[in-house]
Amino acid sequence: MSKYAVEIWAGKEYVGKMLDSDGKVAEFSFRDVAGVAALNLKKDSSLRTWCEVVELK
Repeated sequence: MSKYAVEIWAGKEYVGKMLDSDGKVAEFSFRDVAGVAALNLKKDSSLRTWCEVVELK
């Protein structure tokens, strides 16, 4: 079963992956759940960022 993460970008600059409350990369079991987390991050941010859901290998 695949795991997914959310990458955060500011313009063309890679910022990093979304972290959980323990400071580890947040892993999601379903792509849709990762997408909702990315939308919530963008909605609550005043910065001009964009997010991409990626499959962890």
